[in-house]
Amino acid sequence: MTRARGRCQVNNNIGAVYQGQGEYINALIHHQKALQIHTRMFGYEHPSVATSLMNIGNVYCKQGKYEIVLVEYHKSLDIKIQIYGQDHSDVVMAHNNSAVVYRKLLKYEEALLQSRES
Repeated sequence: MTRARGRCQVNNNIGAVYQGQGEYINALIHHQKALQIHTRMFGYEHPSVATSLMNIGNVYCKQGKYEIVLVEYHKSLDIKIQIYGQDHSDVVMAHNNSAVVYRKLLKYEEALLQSRES
């Protein structure tokens, strides 16, 4: 494992711990560090970048900032579609995650659309 890859893993793990403790600002800091490192290592269209974006979205979801969640989830979804195509299980899961957020926002038509895509 390269040093940079190891730093990504450490930052993701620390971010997950902080998220579990409800320390969302610290969680975001570490997930954003991982995103920066992944982007430098692989470029933007890479599965690790998509995962980092989902992690960031998940932190915002815990805070109830659903509009921001959707921005991060859709960035991640776009990358996954580029890499895998529409029928991959990661793409299906990303659509499902977006549908859940749209339901929380009471945007039922968008939730249905995302559910149908999954």
